[in-house]
Amino acid sequence: MASQTQDVANVGATAAVSSPTEVVASFAGPDSATGTLAAAAATATLDTTPDPNQDPNSNSNPNPNEPALAPVNTAVPQAALNGPKVLRFGDQFNQMQSLSDINSNNWHTVNSSCANLRVSDSHLYSSNNVAINDSLGGLAISPLIQQTSLPDCNITKNYTSGRVQSNYCFKYGRLEVLAKMPAGVYTWPAIWLECFNCTDTSYFEIDLIETYGTDFYQGGEMSVFYTKNHSLPHAGFFLGQERNFDLVNSFYNYTAIWIPGSVTFYFNETLVSTYDYSSIPGANTLDDGCAVVTMNVAIEGTARDGQVPSDDLLAADAPSWTPMVIQSVKVFDPETITCVAWGCETHDEGNPALRIDEEIPVAVAVSLFLLVLVVMGLARCKTRLTLLDVGRAAWTTIMIVALLAPAIIGYFLHWEVVARGVYALGTYGIFTMAHYSIQILCVILEKVRRARRSKALQTQPASDTPKKLTTAISNAVYREDPSLFRACLESLKVLHENPDNKNKYIIVVADGNRPEEEYLIDVFVGVFGEEKSAVLRLETLEGRKELKIPESVDEGKSVQFVFVTQPWGGKREAMYTAMAMVVNDPEVEAILTTDSDTVFDANALNALSNELLQNPLVGAVAGECRIINRWDSFISYISDVRYHFAFNIERACQSYWNAVVCVSGPIGMYRTAALTSIMDPWVHQTFFKQKCTYGDDRHLTNLYLNGGWKIVYTPEAFCYTASPTTVFGFFTQQTRWSKSFYREYTYSLPHFYRHPLWFGYELTFQLIYPFLLIYWQMILLYTGTYVEQLLTVTILVSFAVVKAAAGWLLNKGSLSRLWYYPFHFLFFITVLVPAKLLALLTLWDTRWGTRGMGGGLWGVLLLWNMGLLGGVAWSGYKVIVGEVWKQSGVWIWECVVGSFIGVGALMYMAFLVGQRAHRRYLRNDVEGKAGSFGSELGGKFISCF
Repeated sequence: MASQTQDVANVGATAAVSSPTEVVASFAGPDSATGTLAAAAATATLDTTPDPNQDPNSNSNPNPNEPALAPVNTAVPQAALNGPKVLRFGDQFNQMQSLSDINSNNWHTVNSSCANLRVSDSHLYSSNNVAINDSLGGLAISPLIQQTSLPDCNITKNYTSGRVQSNYCFKYGRLEVLAKMPAGVYTWPAIWLECFNCTDTSYFEIDLIETYGTDFYQGGEMSVFYTKNHSLPHAGFFLGQERNFDLVNSFYNYTAIWIPGSVTFYFNETLVSTYDYSSIPGANTLDDGCAVVTMNVAIEGTARDGQVPSDDLLAADAPSWTPMVIQSVKVFDPETITCVAWGCETHDEGNPALRIDEEIPVAVAVSLFLLVLVVMGLARCKTRLTLLDVGRAAWTTIMIVALLAPAIIGYFLHWEVVARGVYALGTYGIFTMAHYSIQILCVILEKVRRARRSKALQTQPASDTPKKLTTAISNAVYREDPSLFRACLESLKVLHENPDNKNKYIIVVADGNRPEEEYLIDVFVGVFGEEKSAVLRLETLEGRKELKIPESVDEGKSVQFVFVTQPWGGKREAMYTAMAMVVNDPEVEAILTTDSDTVFDANALNALSNELLQNPLVGAVAGECRIINRWDSFISYISDVRYHFAFNIERACQSYWNAVVCVSGPIGMYRTAALTSIMDPWVHQTFFKQKCTYGDDRHLTNLYLNGGWKIVYTPEAFCYTASPTTVFGFFTQQTRWSKSFYREYTYSLPHFYRHPLWFGYELTFQLIYPFLLIYWQMILLYTGTYVEQLLTVTILVSFAVVKAAAGWLLNKGSLSRLWYYPFHFLFFITVLVPAKLLALLTLWDTRWGTRGMGGGLWGVLLLWNMGLLGGVAWSGYKVIVGEVWKQSGVWIWECVVGSFIGVGALMYMAFLVGQRAHRRYLRNDVEGKAGSFGSELGGKFISCF
């Protein structure tokens, strides 16, 4: 321990050094820029009250009620000693030339002051007594004969010494110090861990080495205290008088391994003892705080005869004094430390002292950055803004940052919010669970609101002629599979003929007019017939805004179905043609846009129309997409599971705030009243001076939102759409979608103030989350402990299972199918994360990625997954070399993770069985009703999956 007073024993002392009241140097990690250590001075407070019950000549614990020491358990500590270690903090002082080489962000010196000095002290602490001494081999703390005064309190001492303390504060870990002790009878060196910012009742200290004078060096002490009153229970372990170690002239390694419930000491890699404090009353203080490393040499040690040193004795002894030299200090994260929480890294880089001084600037900087972007965006707006608008924009931005700052700062600085010994819950875990919990709450509130509205409509008197919304349906097609295109048109025909709907037109626009695309017209006529159908061929894309259906086709026909061919220009140009024809008909109030690979439920159009009818402020409605070809591959099957959560949880939550962030292209209805003013900016959108091709649905959604319209989601309207079935196709799709997300985020950012708080918050969360995940993946794989990795997998899978259960309880869906949701996280890590990285790096590339980019895309995907596999291989190597699996309790988590892998394999086999049954069903479908994409129309066995 480092609580030196005149009344001392071999095991304890009567006062302890409390936490620093001022620390000039702040923590910045071991890799920060160097600075002057002496400039990082701080003060310390000393307890001046002696302990009257302490026997200065006693070599044993004065408290007879102290529990017996636990038997030495070498299994876990020895594994930590020999197993892989991850360096979290440290300095190699013997490789430095002067004090200027010491990182002032890592260390500070403690200077005595009137506030912290005891009258009984024989010395004053001074930064001048701390130096790098190359000839001695490290950081030297020198006790000196040097008369020094404190004028403010009229105190003069004849001796000075040094005291150094880390700015790094950690909870649990392995501390190794290579040092040699000073010579002299009355020197009192100590290297120890002290609780930072602890009160008298929560105080603790762990003494790595503490000795009293040269005569006692063969009995140097390693001890644990958890109270400032050192007469209370503690433990002291002695190196042994019979060893006669020369601690003055040789460097020795002093090690303490601190894990929840115990502290284990090593001297020169030889086990000294293990102290189990888990069952001792009051010892839980060791689990409640973080500790800083303190190294000091006091001048008041006790001679063997117990004689208190007088000035004459000290003066006679002083010529023999030599410095205490520290060659290196290292804090490791041993494999024995466990942490049960998603994202919890309690001990990963510790809690630096005065962390709040770092959190506030970071949060302010992020807030100012976003605020500048918002102001820049507002300055570009054509409408005149009031001071209130600017204030709302600033407030919304600050609130978004306030919501996200705990996750960002806590994740990168490893700020622990909740800790319960080994079961600690990190900020990131809390934030993620809180985010999902809020989503669930909003989904429930949205369901309650919809239920009340439905009940209110049922109580209204029935009308003989219920109001119906006049609609039109537009469909953009590009070289679609004939059978899927036919299934799409047949479902649209059902919507058109449904008596509950009032649909006026179905307009199909082909993006391309080459001869090889004529088969699309044949499919169209085959479905709708020739009597009410018309084909319009456009030779140019100019002048389409004036298109009107009666002027574009034979007026003698009662035209309801129109097929348009035009030169290739992209999906957006095809949609624009249909929109132009619709807005020029004043009777049409809304347009349903869809893709050529989409099959609709018969009630979809009616459900979408009702949302616009019931609220005139709603400008657009989103429906639910399901995967029509989910049985084609495991990727498409997992995509279907993911879609369920994307629509029934995420969009349902957004609908509660009347701000759905994206109306999906396969099923979306828009009020035509706004189209006239936004369709031209929409079709001519550019980014990086290039015309935008993909992301049409997201940008159209943003234009409606920024125009003041509300956008909602209804689960009663759903459709089936095709999904990629290969890794490359899935990766290409996700890259394209990620590009449109990043592009539209920059567009939405200046308009956050116009929308509910959740809108900006969720978009920012979606922006940051993948990059936090990237950081977490690599850190965990390459530097995380084996137990951390096992527990992380356990928690992630468990969390995914909870999400699956919530998704099943909140929405109709196959429970057996939703249990596959944990597989989505695997796809997210291996495919979606690199897709987002590639999208961010190639935002200017407007190609869809289906041609001419195969090699590059495959290269990125391969490179990323090689990095992941490298981390897995490195982790496996550490486990094998360090024999980590032999550690106590590790087998439990290995069994849990192993069971997940086993269950996952069985689930994949179940998918293969279901896939085979589905294909057998298609072969036996002699009537052809199911078609090649009719998996949703299968039998009971198929639907149960």
